[in-house]
Amino acid sequence: SFSRAYNGRGNASLTKGLLDLALLDYTEAVRLDTLDTVPLLQRGLLLIELKKYTEAENDFSKVLRIESGSFNGYIGRARARYLLQNFSGSLDDANRAAQLD
Repeated sequence: SFSRAYNGRGNASLTKGLLDLALLDYTEAVRLDTLDTVPLLQRGLLLIELKKYTEAENDFSKVLRIESGSFNGYIGRARARYLLQNFSGSLDDANRAAQLD
């Protein structure tokens, strides 16, 4: 699918250190397939690296709306919430992830 192609190109850009291009590709992948959690997870991780914690939290929350049992969704959101100093939310998400593992 085109979504997976953009996600793959985003991954390639990320490995080359082209973070802005990777972000654009992940965003296009999300736009093309709003139910695919893979580019949302990838974009969420990149947003954390870019210190865009609220946007990252939103991406991980979208993952969890699509796939309520996503271990990576809970771990990613826990990390974003921790960095936003939402410690109780972070702990809740980490505990939920631990129950899934």
